[in-house]
Amino acid sequence: MSKNTSFKVGALAAAIGVAGVLVAPATLARDGYLETFASEYPTSQSGVNANCALCHTTYERVSNMSLNPYGVAIARATGATLADRLGNVEGDDSDGSGFTNLQEIEASAQPGWTEGDTVPTGVIGLLDPEQVAGCFPVVDPSTIDFGTLLPGESVVASAFVTNNGDETCAVAASVAPSGEFVLESADSFDVLGGDTAQVDVSYTPADLGDDTGLLTLAYDGSTIEVELVGSSSEALVDMDIKSFRVTKKVSVSKGKGIVDVNLTVENGGDTEGSVDATVTGVQDGKVVYNQTVSVTDAVGGGANSYTFQSYIPDFAGDIIWMAVIADDVDDPDEDTATATTTVTD
Repeated sequence: MSKNTSFKVGALAAAIGVAGVLVAPATLARDGYLETFASEYPTSQSGVNANCALCHTTYERVSNMSLNPYGVAIARATGATLADRLGNVEGDDSDGSGFTNLQEIEASAQPGWTEGDTVPTGVIGLLDPEQVAGCFPVVDPSTIDFGTLLPGESVVASAFVTNNGDETCAVAASVAPSGEFVLESADSFDVLGGDTAQVDVSYTPADLGDDTGLLTLAYDGSTIEVELVGSSSEALVDMDIKSFRVTKKVSVSKGKGIVDVNLTVENGGDTEGSVDATVTGVQDGKVVYNQTVSVTDAVGGGANSYTFQSYIPDFAGDIIWMAVIADDVDDPDEDTATATTTVTD
């Protein structure tokens, strides 16, 4: 959210009246404040529809204008600029409608009043119970995020066009750039008053990286743009060692000389696959054991355990064990673990 318009501290002070009642002078309804609102919420018609009644209890500018609940929230909010204050009350439900201020603004409704309030006739938004005159489309969401896909994968997501007016909207849809983002619905359609139309867009990344585009909906000499975002990355197998266990102590002469070797792995990547795990044993400076096993684990599957071939030492002395997992060339790490077996006579 841009922070480019200062909130008048003097106006806030003047808004605090006798007995704690908030009463704002006409300066709070000046065009500059509505311009800031329009700058922060460029696709919303809330300010255009309501004019001063966006924050006040009257539609036309008069002296000694009382603030509605949204105006009160802005006046009481913290922030160095009006834009800061608008952002800080977005999560509130100032008018008690059951929707946040931001939800109502994005739907071109009124965050400061609901049905039953004394408001101008015809100044109604999507979340209120009546329609406005003419063709009045509202689009949700304002951004379609397709997430992260593998190159060549495809997903379809939708925007919804609701006509909050009482006349039919003739809408023309287009997507740019073409290629990775494709309009799957009709490129022209009508939306009757009070109805909602679904617009489908597919995303199929051709290469690695981030992609952006625009879904443009043109109607009655105006346009609404929906941002399209998506990205693509390689699938990665990232097999990690969860635990590595060997028999800690054995005796050569007492017939208890079997060393058991166990390895547990888990996949921290984003795709399933198999990699090699190698266990090596070194005793008295010489490699006495070496075995490689193919290991796998489902993404988010928890862990898989593998039992390697046991080893029977021929003489006393510590055996230093090392387990190594090295995935393919794109693996971000090489996992290793060590353990020791004490071998006595």
